[in-house]
Amino acid sequence: MVLQGTENFSGIYANTRGTGRGGTIALLAKQLTLSGGAQIGSGIIGFSEEGGSISITVADTLTISGKPIKELPGFASGIFTNLVNQFGNGQVGNIEIEAGQIILTNGAQIGCGTYGAGNGGSISIKTDFLSISGLIEDDRPPKKYTGIFSNSNTANAGNAGNIDIEAPHIRLTDGGLIFSGTLGSGNSGEIVIKTYMLTMSGGMKPLASEVKDSDGNSNETPLTGDIPKSATGDRLFPSAISSSSFNQNKGNAGKIEVEARQIIMMDGGSIRSETDGFGSGGRIKVEVADTLTASGKYIGDELTYHSGI
Repeated sequence: MVLQGTENFSGIYANTRGTGRGGTIALLAKQLTLSGGAQIGSGIIGFSEEGGSISITVADTLTISGKPIKELPGFASGIFTNLVNQFGNGQVGNIEIEAGQIILTNGAQIGCGTYGAGNGGSISIKTDFLSISGLIEDDRPPKKYTGIFSNSNTANAGNAGNIDIEAPHIRLTDGGLIFSGTLGSGNSGEIVIKTYMLTMSGGMKPLASEVKDSDGNSNETPLTGDIPKSATGDRLFPSAISSSSFNQNKGNAGKIEVEARQIIMMDGGSIRSETDGFGSGGRIKVEVADTLTASGKYIGDELTYHSGI
């Protein structure tokens, strides 16, 4: 099955705009590809008490890539459940995915989020191989982060949902993220990962349109090297597993648990829990049966990130 976002809002949707419960999306496929802004989504737009969940089973490969062909800020290819209504209090639906392989690239996202008082849904992923590459292959703003996200997005929003991933091999490169965050009084979700081999390396590169020469003019080619600079104000991140509390609010960062045979973190790749406000940082628990390696750093546009925990 291929969903190509050649027009705005291309995809499969089960939204609720009134008070009724959102519908469930259940999809079974041998292969599934979402690109160009195509989405599978379930959202609470009205005052429903419960949004619909999404269940996807793919025998072979799930591939998600790219931003919309007709650019709309905030829209990316992906699988989403959200509480959109800031005055709503409904429970956001969960996302469950089982696939042989999952590949996310070029701004693709899997995400649960809440903008209202209701809590975000949980994300559960089981796969043999998970690859998340933060490399943006085109030159069209706005910058989109690539990864798996569970967020509480406003000051008075509910708690973000948890993220659970089971995969023998997980690879995050060029700023690929597994992330839960809060911008308000709601708490970040917990992140639990079970794997054999976890590799995290490198950070995001700025878009070609963001790279300036000494006179402030845009260059035609992306900046390479160790010191990427963003001219738009969007922060550049290294590959990471992160739970964070932002904007000096009261929400707590969630705990992170990682169980692995081997972990390799290079060029800023990290596992971290952060808070810059009144909320508490989350507990990090990492169990490694064999080897943990951390080396190098990533210099972003605002901060320097060292590999490690």
